[in-house]
Amino acid sequence: KTKIMKTLITLLFTLFITSLSFSQDVLPSMQIKSLDGQSIQLEDISKNDQLVVVSLWATWCVPCKNELDAISEVYDYWIDETNVKLYAISVDDS
Repeated sequence: KTKIMKTLITLLFTLFITSLSFSQDVLPSMQIKSLDGQSIQLEDISKNDQLVVVSLWATWCVPCKNELDAISEVYDYWIDETNVKLYAISVDDS
């Protein structure tokens, strides 16, 4: 549990600092496809002031996959605390 808490604190601190620099109130107008092939407007995923994390990643990007692994370790805690939604968007064809 100590390792999870340390990871959680580090990740939350990093996300907080990053959000101060890069957060947006409105997502760009862009269409993405879900795993089941449905088209979704990117700006529609954050309606009603829903807290959203959008992670852009690629199969060849080791830091991207490490970030998603770190998020997966604490995601259940995030949902309980903030009701956050995570959207991991692959930028390659894999």
